[in-house]
Amino acid sequence: GLTLFVTLALTDQTMSRELRSGIPEKAPAFFFLDVRNPELPAFKEALLKQDGVTGVNSSPMMRGRMVKIKGIEVAKVSAAPDSRWATQGDRGLTYADTLPEGSQLVAGEWWPANYEGPPLVSLVDEIAEGLDIKIGDEISVNVLGREISAKVANLRQVNWRSLGINFVMVFSPNTLKSAPHSHIVTVEMNGGDEAKLLNEISGA
Repeated sequence: GLTLFVTLALTDQTMSRELRSGIPEKAPAFFFLDVRNPELPAFKEALLKQDGVTGVNSSPMMRGRMVKIKGIEVAKVSAAPDSRWATQGDRGLTYADTLPEGSQLVAGEWWPANYEGPPLVSLVDEIAEGLDIKIGDEISVNVLGREISAKVANLRQVNWRSLGINFVMVFSPNTLKSAPHSHIVTVEMNGGDEAKLLNEISGA
């Protein structure tokens, strides 16, 4: 019994140390999900008034699943084991005018501001490689029962360890902006009372 307890304690310390070493020095204190469009400005304003809050970031978010790659149903696409998860079930989707923070463009070009052409999508490079997707290929996603197709405009390398807001697929705004969606909001803090913030924001 003593040996078991010592083993569990050492395992807990090792896992905790590994988790702490992987978290960046400046990581979000909170992630708030499903913030509705009409409430977003007031929600962010309320957060910024809280003691210790140093930054508030937000990104539009909706759910959708990849259904076709280059016109072929995803179930029939040969995928590398470490990329297959991207085609299984719903994924978080977003749109953006500019390259998301924590991303680095490694192929292709980002769309210009106020782009109004055919739908475009940016894909994480390692997922694209595992699914044999190249610049100019078309992928289709199902969003709220509607199938939307977009051409791959660029590939991004994403630093997931930054714990910032990022997505496997980022679409040009004209592709998804009119679809019903909410927002994800991150809060960065330096000092302050996290429990107090959570209670006040939840109450409001």
